[in-house]
Amino acid sequence: MAWGDTPWEEAYQLPGSGQLGIAKSVLERYRWWEFEPHPEWVEPRWTPQNYMAPYAAGIPGQVRIVYIPVYMGGVRITRLELGVPYRAFYFDPKNGREYEIGLAQADEKGVWNAPAPKLFQDWLLVLEADRASLA
Repeated sequence: MAWGDTPWEEAYQLPGSGQLGIAKSVLERYRWWEFEPHPEWVEPRWTPQNYMAPYAAGIPGQVRIVYIPVYMGGVRITRLELGVPYRAFYFDPKNGREYEIGLAQADEKGVWNAPAPKLFQDWLLVLEADRASLA
């Protein structure tokens, strides 16, 4: 079994190779080695029966990254810490562009509804704690 017969000398020049570098660039902003999976942070969320639903990981109170596979509509972020505002943005894994959403703050139940992305494609929804807003 193989993923294909493209030689390495050609494969590293394909678009997917560059997109891995783009994904790496967003992870390097954070202490990614401390990330833990948190499926409970997003609704809908992946299940063994629906692996094409969003996945969430991060560091509580600091950063959350939600991978949204080709999905139509917004997601619901759950278990947000009360009183911790997050800077929210969509990150395009194809080109590294950021699309600012604004502050994400939990309601009284710890929930924030993210707006739907403008394009039907894969996205990263990034929430990083906005410590400046706490001062």
